[in-house]
Amino acid sequence: MKKIKWLKWLLIILIVCMCASIVFVSNVLAKAEWNELPSSKNKNWILVNENRQFVRKNTGSLGEDIVILISDLYFKDGRKRVSVICYTQVNAVVNIKEWDIFNASFVLAAFYQDKIIIVKAYKIVNGKSTFLEEWKIPFKHHYPVVPNDVKFRKIFQKWIEEQTVQNMAIKEEFLDAIFPELIIKGKDFMITDMYKSQINTIHQ
Repeated sequence: MKKIKWLKWLLIILIVCMCASIVFVSNVLAKAEWNELPSSKNKNWILVNENRQFVRKNTGSLGEDIVILISDLYFKDGRKRVSVICYTQVNAVVNIKEWDIFNASFVLAAFYQDKIIIVKAYKIVNGKSTFLEEWKIPFKHHYPVVPNDVKFRKIFQKWIEEQTVQNMAIKEEFLDAIFPELIIKGKDFMITDMYKSQINTIHQ
């Protein structure tokens, strides 16, 4: 009898722990309270599309191409998900085949909440993410994810310019091409630039 009671208590404790874990993850997804990005080892990360490259020909500080790796991911738990897009400067340090979310330079995360999208921007330095800014956009198909009035747009623009010959000015068309838009399919959504015709190579 004692053994059966002990097993019952053990089962109850396990169920309580599992429920607490599920509630915690669900709350993180629903309330958009990511002060920093979840660990890259978390099994809820899903790579949605193949990593792709955005190229600016012969504009690097030594006349080389500037190559930015773009990655679409979901952080998913059941029917709830956060859509994430990562921007990584491709160089000798980054091995594309072994790419990890914390190799990225900047990350945007989109959370659905009450018929709007909350977007959070993060900068990654030495494998650690830092929250930069948060803004809201309407839940509309093809809506631009990074409006002209957010600080992140200027931060990203400066990051690109610092990689170019004599800090060459970056045109707005380049930013519009590389930044994602909101794609809605039924009840699902994601932020991506996959549907933009300019994605492969930009010459400026």
